[in-house]
Amino acid sequence: MDDLRILDSLPPLLNEIHDKPKQLWARGVVPSDPNLKWLTVVGSRACTNYGKQVVRHLVGGLRGQPIAIVSGLAYGIDAEAHRTALDVGLTCVAFPGSGLDWNAMYPRATVQLSKEILEKGGALLSEFKPEQRAADGRIVQLHFGFEIGFQFSDQACGPVGFFVRPTSGTKTQGLHGHNGVDIGASIGTPVFASAEGEVISAKSSGYNGGYGSMIIISHGGNIQTVYGHLSAVKVSVGQHVSQGQVIGAVGNTGKSTGTHLHFEVRGAKNPF
Repeated sequence: MDDLRILDSLPPLLNEIHDKPKQLWARGVVPSDPNLKWLTVVGSRACTNYGKQVVRHLVGGLRGQPIAIVSGLAYGIDAEAHRTALDVGLTCVAFPGSGLDWNAMYPRATVQLSKEILEKGGALLSEFKPEQRAADGRIVQLHFGFEIGFQFSDQACGPVGFFVRPTSGTKTQGLHGHNGVDIGASIGTPVFASAEGEVISAKSSGYNGGYGSMIIISHGGNIQTVYGHLSAVKVSVGQHVSQGQVIGAVGNTGKSTGTHLHFEVRGAKNPF
């Protein structure tokens, strides 16, 4: 089945995420079995051979289980997860960072993998019009949150899009200021790098324009994340950090009326 179409409705939990897509384009068979668990596997594009071995071990070990593997079709971990899933007979659902027209599909090197997913009963999903080609900001916008929408609610400490939630706790204020949100948590709660990148600012003291102790990470493509009001800064300028790495702790520094993390995304949508 390879009919390009718009889904009649969004998956129920996808309606719970911030900035949900208006519609989803699809190719193939979108699994509807309520007993099927959707497992998202995402990771580095430039992964090591050891990383690939771990993915093959973990996904391969699910052979025969009622599980669908969901990922973004990127090079590296994403593609390896899909290939392994197909090898062991698991259903795959993929979210490329482009529209689903074969001439627009990205990455180009995974087009054949996409077709294999469809041939073996899986699906491709995208919020973008079929002819829409990929761009850096658009890949960040890409809702791996679609994937997570099947699994997590807004309060989960899990990945949404290019980013993972930077701390546990409850969102106490929606978008404000420079594309930021506030997440309330107790002082000292770990703060994680929402995406891989390089630390370009790490200030462990001072008012800093109201941010207090703060960290800024550059993710390339003119995209940055900002972490404000920290009680501790555990990284330094120039340091490369991995997605999910502890970089600081929630605090109440700067212009703050209570213990929380102020989290901004500059140059892309804030999925939280």
